Parts: sequence; C-alpha cells; structure tokens
Amino acid sequence: MYAERRMQREHAVTAVAEPPIREPFNVGGDRVMANVVPLQRAQQWPAVSTPHERLPGEAPLGRWRFVRRVALRIAVAAAVLVAAPMATLQMKSASLYDFNIENAVQRVAEVEQVRSLRVPSDPSVSPTEAGAALQALLPVRSTDDFPARSTVPIAWPSAQLTPAMFADLRTPLWWGPNGSTLITRVATRVSAEERAFLETMANLPVWTLLDRAALAAHADVLGGRLQLPLAANANLVGMPVPRFGDVRALAHASVVRAAYYVARKDYVRAEAVLRNAASVALLLVDDAPFIIDALMGRAMLGIVTEGLGQLYTITGNTAGAATLRDFREQIKRRSARGDRAAAAAPTPSLQDTRQQLLASIANPALPRSVRFEHLQLLQWSTCGSPLEALTGSSPEVDAAFDEAQRTLVRTEAERQYLDRMRHLTNGAEWHAQAGTPLGLVAASAQVVSAVTGRPQLATCTRIVAGMR
Repeated sequence: MYAERRMQREHAVTAVAEPPIREPFNVGGDRVMANVVPLQRAQQWPAVSTPHERLPGEAPLGRWRFVRRVALRIAVAAAVLVAAPMATLQMKSASLYDFNIENAVQRVAEVEQVRSLRVPSDPSVSPTEAGAALQALLPVRSTDDFPARSTVPIAWPSAQLTPAMFADLRTPLWWGPNGSTLITRVATRVSAEERAFLETMANLPVWTLLDRAALAAHADVLGGRLQLPLAANANLVGMPVPRFGDVRALAHASVVRAAYYVARKDYVRAEAVLRNAASVALLLVDDAPFIIDALMGRAMLGIVTEGLGQLYTITGNTAGAATLRDFREQIKRRSARGDRAAAAAPTPSLQDTRQQLLASIANPALPRSVRFEHLQLLQWSTCGSPLEALTGSSPEVDAAFDEAQRTLVRTEAERQYLDRMRHLTNGAEWHAQAGTPLGLVAASAQVVSAVTGRPQLATCTRIVAGMR
C-alpha cells in the first residue's frame, strides 16, 4: 500500500514537470503564441493530493484526534494567558513592598516626646466638629473619586506685610516672618507698624476654629474631609491630603500669633496659643488616615515647638526648652539618617514585610494614622504573591482586617474606608499603558479574571504593570 501510494505521488510530480506545447492563438486579430497543455495529456495526469484530501486506501482522520488537537491548542493559549500575568507579578512585585516600614514608624513615634503639650480635652467638642474644623484649617481638594466638603479658604493678610516690616526675618518657606527667631526678636524689639501687623494676625477668625479643634479628644478627619459615601471602586491611592504648604503656613502663623502676646508680655496667653497649635498637629498624627498626614503633623510640631522653645527660654523654663530642643534635633538627625538607611537597605522579602505590617497594625500604642496606612499596605502585599493574586488574600490578612473592624474603626467614614481598603485589589481603577508588552500582559490578566471570577489578578497585574 505504501509503495503504491509513493509511485502515484512521484508520477504526479513528473507529469506536472513536463513542458507544455506552444501553439498560436488569435487575440484581437493578432496571432500570439501561448502555452497550452494537450487535453489528452492533462486527462492522463492523476490529481495531486492536497493536505485536506485522503489518498486511496488512506484511513479517515478520527474525531478524537481532531478534538485532541483543538483541546491542546486551547490549553496552550490558556496556559499563556495565566502564566504571563503570574510571571510578571513574580518578577516585579518587589516594588510593591520596597519601603522602610520601621523608619516611618520611628519618625511618627518621635512625637511622643512632646505629647505633654496637648491641652486637656473638652467633651463638648465632638469628633465630627473637630473634623470639620480641620478641613477648614487644612482643606483637601476634590477629585473625581473623592469629592471634598466645601470650605472657605483662609484669607491671610499678606498684603499688609510691607518690605520694611521684619526685614531681617524673611524666609522663602512662606510669605510671613520666620518663626525660628521671631519670638526672641519681638521680646526685645518691635516697631509700631510690626506690632499692628501682629495684632491683625492674632485676631483672625481662623483662630476660633483652631482653638475649638484643639480641645477635641479625637477628630473624624476623614469624615470632615470627604463627602460620603465613598465610591465603591475608588482608587484609595488617589485620596486627597492637605497641601504641605498649608500646614507650614498654619504653623508659622501660629508662632506669629504667639509673638503678638509676647510683645505685650502676656506669656501665659502666648504659651496657650502655641499649645493649641501643637494639639491640632497631634490630631493629624493620631486620627488622620495616612502616614503622610502624620508626618505633616510632625513637621507642624517642629515649627510650633521652635517658637515655644524661644518662649520657654525667655520665661526661664530651661527644662521645657531643653526638651523641645532635643525633639527638634532628633527630627533633623532622623531625617538625615533615615534617608541614608533607606538608600542602603536591601529590599525585604514579602514575608518579612508582611510580619512587620501585622505587628504594627496590632500595636495599640502606635498612632491610628500609621495603623490605617499599614492596613492598606498589607492589602497591597497580596499582589506580591502570585498565588494570592489568583486565589485571594491569606487567612492572616483577613484576620487583621476583621480585628481592625472591631478595634480601630470609630466613625462611619472610617468604616467605609476600611471596607474599600479591604477590596483594594478587587476592581479599583488602575491603568497599564496600552500597546506595551506589560499592557498586553494586563489584558491577558483581564481575560483570566473574567473567566475565573477573580478580579484581583487583573487589578494586581495592572498595578504592577503601571510601575516603573
């Protein structure tokens, strides 16, 4: 059978190779020559088999072989679709937890040195009232995902500061006089024009809000900032925070306000207004949703304690002045040392990072801003494990969120924030650049997520694909 089939094929090839005959034809009255094949010769040639035709005696292709080939191709395509995002997560996921947790915690924990500056709380000031006051003092701007509560911007009297006033105390950091030496200066020398400016600053309406917020035991910072309910698919990374320039201006203006009372020799009142400002800064540290809020509160404390240290030196409170000086020096040392350590530190493993996060989340001694931030980072860490990105977060991550729901959340805004955080990788809007290799990987992850019903794989892949 095999020999007969081979002879048929060889004969077909030989017949095709035989040259045609040249014969004349009439085309539009002209005689032309054309290649023709004699009919009798063409009838003698056997047809050449095609890939889709069977030779005589050849057994038909079984259906099971066809099904097997189709199934194999589908399996290979599915494997590529799954393997591409999983491999991308494995290779690039280290960037999700490449940060120095311990350094951030230590920076925020330094404020405990000056927590004694906090004024006694007044139960009549609710967390809701304090949160609204903080939004008026340090407003956040609306975004598409997070519409902010409307406020009236603070009208600082910058136009009243003439070039001749405090000419020796100007700073590029804000529009007014530098608070680092202002109180020492006005205790010995202040012009009538400068005194009038200090009086204007000391009687601004904004201080009513600050003094009221300072008396709150806690503040609903998130509820005061944003309109509720929070969007279900909002990207929490885009949640707005105050501008640092506003925080710095409020801190320097508080020192200017205190300088007015120092110029009048009312040192008790000067200390009170600076401690009120310190109390507001501590509210940011304790009750805001992000570590960046806490670090801005820490920076505000640095400016306020600089003015308070000058006041303590003037009034002979050497112990208080030394404590505040140590606090500010530690901030400076930590900033320089922390930057060097972050640059030299190796990237931690996912498991080491997760254990650090779990420990800080469960530590009630840490400010709530730190614990909220670390909950979000903990949820991010699920994208560092390809298996968890496909199957869901681990039991220890779920347990941490359950405990936070019971012990950390105090307000409705925080409850919604925790819920959105818990589903951070389940459909939040992340975008990978289309047309790039990583964009194609993100597209394949989207297909796998749609088939498996696991949206976190697509979200995690888009998060990683969007990183540099």
